[in-house]
Amino acid sequence: MDNDSRFILLATMRTGSTLLSRAIHHHPAARCLGGLLCPTESIRAEAHREYFPDDDYLAGQSSAFRVAEHYLESKVWPAAPAHAAFRFKLFYGHLNDWKCWQYFETSPGLKCIQLVRNPVVSFVSWRQARQEGVWHRPAGRDIPHSRPLQVDLADLSEYLERHVRRYQQAKALPLERLEVNYGELVQDFDRTMGRIYAFLNLEPSPPRQPLAKINHWDLSQRVTNWEEVASHLEANRPELLVDMI
Repeated sequence: MDNDSRFILLATMRTGSTLLSRAIHHHPAARCLGGLLCPTESIRAEAHREYFPDDDYLAGQSSAFRVAEHYLESKVWPAAPAHAAFRFKLFYGHLNDWKCWQYFETSPGLKCIQLVRNPVVSFVSWRQARQEGVWHRPAGRDIPHSRPLQVDLADLSEYLERHVRRYQQAKALPLERLEVNYGELVQDFDRTMGRIYAFLNLEPSPPRQPLAKINHWDLSQRVTNWEEVASHLEANRPELLVDMI
């Protein structure tokens, strides 16, 4: 396929990556896969068994990069239809786990859409999704609000440090990129999708919003010890006390 039609979606969990993946997939000239290096996704289960036979690669073996490169070139890109925008989702952690940095640093013509969201909100959303077992909400379907949870400050701090480090690594990749804010995606969906289509050189097409936001409550309602969390952030990461969508 034409290298100019390849693109990746870089994100971390709970940033709207599934919403964006499915929305792009509905465009008639685009095809999207889910989490590329997530072995639980059935669309790539066979490839994972063939190219990632065990978990030794996660221990940091130098051969992990070559395996990931072979997987991409042999199984992923050839599956793309001709002349279509084709992409997959890649979480920051997978870039580290499978030593993919070098591959993407030397991939000419590859574009990148990088989804961003306040990591404090992503953390709470991730914890609540695990707590409730509800990860997505189809558009038009009502579901109960998630139960409030208590945030462990040490756990949150570790998550934020890891997130910032991985975000900066991903942003440093020498790719043509479009950064998309979660708030823009959910609050101005049609306009944001138009901007994404233009970035991918796709013809305008009426976008379809397949998923809806699960929880509209403020963090003060979703976190039982929010005052403690807010005080901790004020002292350590005050820049994260804004844009909490």
